[in-house]
Parts: sequence; structure tokens; C-alpha cells
Amino acid sequence: MSQNHPHKIKIFFDESGKDKDYPNLMGAVLIPSACYELNSLNSLYDLIKEGKKPIHWTDYTGDNAAKRRIKTLVEQLMAYHHLLKINVISYKMNKFEEMAKPIKPFYKEITDHTIYTKLPERVVYGLVRKYGQDTYIDASVFIEHDTSYSGAQTIKSSIDHTSNKKDLKVTMFEQLNIQSLYRGERYRISEVDYLPKRQEFGIEFIDIMLGIIRTVIQNNTHNSRSSRKKNELVLEMLETIPNLSTLLNSNIKLYEWNEAQIELTTVPFTNYLNVFLSTNLK
Repeated sequence: MSQNHPHKIKIFFDESGKDKDYPNLMGAVLIPSACYELNSLNSLYDLIKEGKKPIHWTDYTGDNAAKRRIKTLVEQLMAYHHLLKINVISYKMNKFEEMAKPIKPFYKEITDHTIYTKLPERVVYGLVRKYGQDTYIDASVFIEHDTSYSGAQTIKSSIDHTSNKKDLKVTMFEQLNIQSLYRGERYRISEVDYLPKRQEFGIEFIDIMLGIIRTVIQNNTHNSRSSRKKNELVLEMLETIPNLSTLLNSNIKLYEWNEAQIELTTVPFTNYLNVFLSTNLK
């Protein structure tokens, strides 16, 4: 596919476990634009606007209405599971902070700047690279809005040099396009923007997927209602939603940041999933 007729994709980025116990996750899902814009998925826009609260995995404690919305969103997208790709980085924020503490008094700022300039870029870069010399990728990236990312104008095909360079959407736009040119990759990032909940169902979907992945990795068998209900929902979805198990076993690339080696290590998510299923056998 030539540069004049690029393959358009949408990428939705989010975090899970931010400022909480391990694991801290950053992840993104790739959905081809032709798939995302199918009429058969239009009902998901109404779904994400239902109720008083947006869909959020962290808030789930067993409410039947929330369960129905989560399951419906995942089930409808699983019809196209073979077209989806998910990249996730698991890291320990407290380890970053420990390593940065000698850089006083700015260690907290250095920690945040390191995490938000390096890890998001790696997450998205893995989704757009190595498509082959005859395919050209045109990617739009959307980040769930969070005040910690900072704010700036929407960036489309240009860089506002007056913007704050710590703004995640500015640095992601700039660095990913630099990587494309420097490494001779056949992609461009044409847009990076923040989106609130209830606007694009891709934002809710990556929230749910990261929540599932974090629940599986944590494998929390404590008796808190929240943990128990999340475990039960994951098990129920694996049993009742076709292709979800295939997606989790085959379409997820999980990387773990190893503070001992200061590198990202690929870990088969299927291993975590097998342990989770074994632990929760009835």
C-alpha cells in the first residue's frame, strides 16, 4: 500500500494502576480505522454514554448494569479480534522513584518525566513498526485525558514549538515521527490528542483490557469484594465471550521493565493467564 493510499489505524492509549501497588501498566490497542468505523459498532457510542458514570474497570464492584456494559463492549469488538493488537508495559513506579532519589530535590519530577517520555513512546512504537516495505501506516493516537499529562492544542501534522515539551501528546507526536524517519519505518503519526470518557469507545475498551490484564497479573485471592468481583467477571467473560481467550493469548505483547537490567523484557501473557485460571478453578 503506497504512501498515497496509506493504511489508516486508530490507537488508544491508557494506564492502569497508576500511583497504586504493582503492577503499574501502560498500554495501547490498535484498531484499523475501517474496522472502527463499521456501522455494526455504532451502537457502542450509545453504550458508553449510558448511566450516570462512565465505564471504568477500577470502579467495578459487581453492579449488574456495569457488568452488562463491559461485557457488551468487549463482545462486540471480539468479532474483530484478529484485527486488534495490544501492547502493554508493566513497570514498578516505586523502583523508578528509588533510582531517582539521589537526584535531589527533583527526583519526583525526573521520575515522572522519564516514565512519560520513554514508556508511552515504546508502547505505541511497537504497534506501528515493521509492517513491510509495501505498506504505509497513517496512525491517529488518542490518550485518555488526564491532568497529569498536561494540556496543549491538538497537534495535526505539525509541532507547536511553543508548547510545553513535557506534554505527553507533544512528546509522543514528535518522538514517534522522529523514530519513523531515523529508523526508516513506513509510518507517520498524523494526530495525537486527548479524549475524555464517553466520546470514543476505543478509550473505554483499552481501559477494560488493561483492567483485565492487571487483574490477571495481580491474581488477587483476598476476600475484598472489589477483587473478588473483578476476578469473577474475568472468568465469566473468558467462558462466555468468543475469541476473548484467543486475543489474550495471541494478540497481546507484554513487556516488563526490569530494574536490575534496565531494559524491557518480553513475557508471554499466556503464562500469567494460565496461573490465574489455575488459581481460580472451582
